[in-house]
Amino acid sequence: MKLLTYLQKTRGITRREFEQMLRQQVILINDEPVKSFWFEIKDWDNMKILLPDGEIYEEIISTHWKFKPVVVLFNKPKWYVVSKSDKYNKTIFELLPKSWKKDMYYIGRLDKNSRWLLLLTNIPELVDRFENPKNKVFKIYEVKLNKPIKTGDLEKLKKGITYHDKDKKEVIQLKFYDVHPIKNDPKYIKVLLTEGKKRHIRRALEELGYKVKDLKRTKMGKYELGDIKEGKYQILKFKFPKKQKIK
Repeated sequence: MKLLTYLQKTRGITRREFEQMLRQQVILINDEPVKSFWFEIKDWDNMKILLPDGEIYEEIISTHWKFKPVVVLFNKPKWYVVSKSDKYNKTIFELLPKSWKKDMYYIGRLDKNSRWLLLLTNIPELVDRFENPKNKVFKIYEVKLNKPIKTGDLEKLKKGITYHDKDKKEVIQLKFYDVHPIKNDPKYIKVLLTEGKKRHIRRALEELGYKVKDLKRTKMGKYELGDIKEGKYQILKFKFPKKQKIK
């Protein structure tokens, strides 16, 4: 088993947190610092984590435990951030069971001003599947604009918009897989993405002179929000696909 998978399941550590721990070399297996993202562990390995306060967390690894794999459909309201902790904002975990902060992690993100469908799960492999661009998992959004969108701008969004990120000092290409008006009102558009960058939709539309008044995600892969009320969630059982036999 990969060390990342183990830490995600047992301690709720995210990929980003794990990457930072690797850079700081604060995880030791059998007294050797872990440097590889794909490090494999086995039962009876001794793991130590050097904590920020100078203390050392230590345990003997056991990769055998039983858990029920689930996917959670959560209707995220506006003004809540998708994070496990935030000094200045309310987080989604204020609306969810307290134990989920450790046991569950989210698939992708929605920014503070966006709402509706957010998936959570206790299955690390599912997070990787949804977030890996190579898998081309569709995400569908409904967007309300401050003014009707022009037909020419719809084509520009499909071809790609060049965005200059001042913070990272780099040029980013923002492209929509598909985009078209909905509700017989050109102020409303439906957006299909297979890969989303930070504030992807808002940035691309701002580059063309539009302001997003409302942004809702309605679907991720096969999962749809349905009639779940804002701030509420639905837990679904997850079955791993059966491995095909090689003939």
